[in-house]
Amino acid sequence: MERILNPKNAFRCVHIVSFNEAHHFSIRRYGTLLLHTVPRMSKKILRFPLLSSLRVAQVFKKLVKQYGVSLLIDSYGNILDNGLPTVLAARWCGIPSLVTVQNDYHQLFSTKRIYLGYTKLNNILEHFIYRNATHIRSVSPALVSYIKEHGIKESNISYLPRAFDLSTFTQPDSF
Repeated sequence: MERILNPKNAFRCVHIVSFNEAHHFSIRRYGTLLLHTVPRMSKKILRFPLLSSLRVAQVFKKLVKQYGVSLLIDSYGNILDNGLPTVLAARWCGIPSLVTVQNDYHQLFSTKRIYLGYTKLNNILEHFIYRNATHIRSVSPALVSYIKEHGIKESNISYLPRAFDLSTFTQPDSF
């Protein structure tokens, strides 16, 4: 795991935050990796994604201050779930942030009637993330174009393709 998360020991220490079902905080060291497990948030908070992001950002801020973290990198996943707390905590602490855009799933549901109330807020939050991240990395050229549509300069975006070659897979004749 250390080889993937801290290749060639580029960082003195890599802090990983993981949520668990237990109701306590714990810290475990694996070489240069420091795993912080924190209690999972209540279901009430999880119903409100913005409150959830603020809570996660507060946890990140505490860890940044306590351990002198100098860069926040979001974990892979939805840009709204992972990018927002990363950018908020980095801004609060005055350190750079790197967010990863690997899908636009949050846009898929915007046409369903039940989600229409969230669409405008999601678009505002997504734009906020792109504008406030120090750097953005994307896993596809299409997503790079999508990010540029938000007015982000190309110099603030890196295209890093996934680490596998699709040409090695054969497409089935039918599903």
